[in-house]
Amino acid sequence: GERTTVTLDGMAKGFIVDRMAQKLEARGADNYLINAGGDIRAAGGRDGRAPWVVAVQDPNKEGDYPDVLDLCDGAVATSGSYEIYFDRDRTLHHIVDPAGGSPAHTSSVTVRAATAMTADSLATAVFVAGPERGIRLVGSIPGADCLIVAPAGSMLRSPGWTSRAAAATCAGDR
Repeated sequence: GERTTVTLDGMAKGFIVDRMAQKLEARGADNYLINAGGDIRAAGGRDGRAPWVVAVQDPNKEGDYPDVLDLCDGAVATSGSYEIYFDRDRTLHHIVDPAGGSPAHTSSVTVRAATAMTADSLATAVFVAGPERGIRLVGSIPGADCLIVAPAGSMLRSPGWTSRAAAATCAGDR
């Protein structure tokens, strides 16, 4: 018979990253960046003031990043159809719409939020929900925003999404 596998990847990695951040902060770390396979959590800055620079992965993996952002305190996570797929054409991927069991039709969703678990969970939820519903969902979460990349390469940003700012600085010591 058919076999279905369900994983907690849509939030487990974010939970682990947040726990790592708690441990670092408990030991006095003010400036850090944790990257667990694309689930990112940062605090402070590279030298206490300069923001961490995070590039959004190109779904086609051709090095043309859809966006680059500055991150001082918070998290970023991306859900994409480009990492795990089950056919040669890369149309049958690992994120499925539970209503019909077919793969969701978006290339990637990147979410910036206060915690990695929130960003990780929202990225997967928005991917499945689709652009319009996903933007509304992200808009209902204070401090969260997203970038959605469609299969054809067009992009949709939530109203709060900001790209890299010129000469941006972090607040310094917290």
